[in-house]
Amino acid sequence: NHDFFVVVAGSGKLRSKLQKSLELHLSTSRIKFLGEVEPSDMEITWNLLGILVSCAPTESYGRAMRESLVNGIPVWATP
Repeated sequence: NHDFFVVVAGSGKLRSKLQKSLELHLSTSRIKFLGEVEPSDMEITWNLLGILVSCAPTESYGRAMRESLVNGIPVWATP
């Protein structure tokens, strides 16, 4: 399916590994890395998303997931 693209917000030590893995399956024109997003830019960022994929092994209070749901964005997370 070529009707989607991947937007990655945030950063971490495994960013380059994630990028290489994504590029095995998608063209680079369908992948966008935003890095750390300023709170003032979050409204724009939420408008880019159709689903939030949470890859964090742990997250204090689940803030990103709660914000996603409040903004009408479903969440796909690891156990």
